[in-house]
Amino acid sequence: MSERIKINIFFLGIPFYVITILLIYFLLPVKLIPDYWLLGQSGLVVYFFTGIILFYRSTIVFSTNKFIKTLVFVNIIIKLSALILTYLFLKEQYGVGIITTSDYYFYYSTGIKIGNNILNFFTLTKDFALSDTGAFIYYGAIYFIFGNSIFFAGLVNLFFATWSVVLLYKIIQLIDTDKVARLSAVIMSLIPILNFYVGIHLKEIIFIWTILFTTYQLIISFQTKNLKLLKFILISLLIIYLFTFRTVIAIFFILSIVIYLFWSKNISLSLLSKIGLIFVVGMSMFVFFSVSSAGDETDKYYQASESDQTILSYNVIKKRGKNSIASSFIGLPPQMIMTLTGPYPTFINTNLEKLSKITHYSQIADTFVKSFLSFFFILCFFDIRFVKKNIFFASFNILYIITLSIGGLSLLYRMFLPILPFYIYFASVGISKFKSKNYLIFTLYLIGIIILYVYFNYSKVLDYSL
Repeated sequence: MSERIKINIFFLGIPFYVITILLIYFLLPVKLIPDYWLLGQSGLVVYFFTGIILFYRSTIVFSTNKFIKTLVFVNIIIKLSALILTYLFLKEQYGVGIITTSDYYFYYSTGIKIGNNILNFFTLTKDFALSDTGAFIYYGAIYFIFGNSIFFAGLVNLFFATWSVVLLYKIIQLIDTDKVARLSAVIMSLIPILNFYVGIHLKEIIFIWTILFTTYQLIISFQTKNLKLLKFILISLLIIYLFTFRTVIAIFFILSIVIYLFWSKNISLSLLSKIGLIFVVGMSMFVFFSVSSAGDETDKYYQASESDQTILSYNVIKKRGKNSIASSFIGLPPQMIMTLTGPYPTFINTNLEKLSKITHYSQIADTFVKSFLSFFFILCFFDIRFVKKNIFFASFNILYIITLSIGGLSLLYRMFLPILPFYIYFASVGISKFKSKNYLIFTLYLIGIIILYVYFNYSKVLDYSL
């Protein structure tokens, strides 16, 4: 199958979106979301699916250095445009260039306090959760160095977001083909949510960079079989920093490293070394959990909060309340499907508060992109040899997806973002393995997703009695 046919598969993304819109419009005669939201999200869908093809084709003949330079330039242009648009939109909505509620303002206001009084960092953050500390360190440092500019904080996000794309490209170059690396970098460059998060004061941009930078350092160390003391200290500090963003992610990152060390044929460990490794990792995690709030935060992670359920208003998924872990596992397969294909797009104009509407409507294009890519993500898992070779990434992806599914967080796109780069890598591999015989099952998959989206919006009509 030629390279052109593989990349041409993205052309199917636009009719996939248009058919869904038309069916909802004709089958559900209710008031749809405002025209400017629908037009904007439709534009993002066209931008992504056509942009992938144009960007990939136009750079496939470039040398590595020229491709990286082009990658950086394109990312700066796209992310700067997204930053300006987000800033102006939020200023029009809230009077300032930031959402003035929830975590958005919490990280901003606390970052300002820390930046203006950095010597009292521990006093200012002692009552907050460990998983918020990473954002406080990041934004506190930005405001301490550059002043209290919301827009300048966005420029720093732009820097790390662009660097993250380059890191993903370099990581995949080390473990896979250059074509897969380029496709992954192109997808990550154009995916809308990562561009607009540059202008939103959350922790995901620096969180993703930390995961990718740590992974890059690990791969280089494993491949060269030369882990020097300074590199070991750097990697250890980065992993500790992961705990300050999301405890569960840090735990799974460590577990995935251990799985890789035991599984990989490139790293030979004696039985005594394996036992010693288990002991060191186990004792380290025990000590860390004993002296921090990580244990409590891990438990809480498995419970979707009342506020999250209220914001989402997704009655398609019934709240489990105090159901047992066993019942969570029984519902795991459909929850995993929702994790990969959600959050489902809301086209119905409901009487939600401002933040909820922004959350719902701004993710329509990203939902279609994620649903489209999920087929290829799943496809690559049928290649057992590939999964074994990339056991670190496979373990990290699957452990976290299962956790989101069990925890009732399937439809929170923000929660999915930490693994999005590795998810994109697996989807790119799936695209590279796509054959002509797969077109039928892919078409049936898209039809199934369309039916799911229409049913979801129909359920919202019943929910709101529209």
